[in-house]
Amino acid sequence: MHPSPFVVNIGNSRRLRLYLAAAHMSCAFGLVLAALPPFLQWTGLVLLSGSLVHYWRRDQSARVRGDQAGKFEIRLDEKWRVARLADACVIWPSCTVLRFAVEPGRRKRNLVVMPDSLPEEDYRRLRVWLRWRGGKPDSNKADIQ
Repeated sequence: MHPSPFVVNIGNSRRLRLYLAAAHMSCAFGLVLAALPPFLQWTGLVLLSGSLVHYWRRDQSARVRGDQAGKFEIRLDEKWRVARLADACVIWPSCTVLRFAVEPGRRKRNLVVMPDSLPEEDYRRLRVWLRWRGGKPDSNKADIQ
């Protein structure tokens, strides 16, 4: 068993940026091929470009930790905060999406964790902990949809 609490540093993912660029480019290609007036095509291309720049420049780095009691915390604004994980977290070998809320009533956030965002052993530990926690009843667990 690994020491608890475990702490993982999640960095920016080059693979995620490439997927975002490919998705935006395919949408742009579809927009150009669509039978729309040129004004709408140009407007759509400008909006897609703005979206790509927004997501490209966004810093996805984070520090998260979990313990044997199932408590999940994330480091925001230089201090640890308890986060409530949703049941809707996606845990795949190629991608993990953490859906969480820091405070009740606050907006939900998504943190996309790709395998190249952190060391391989930390990625495996995070996924194992999330799966273990999925079957553990806990008051810290959110009813986030």
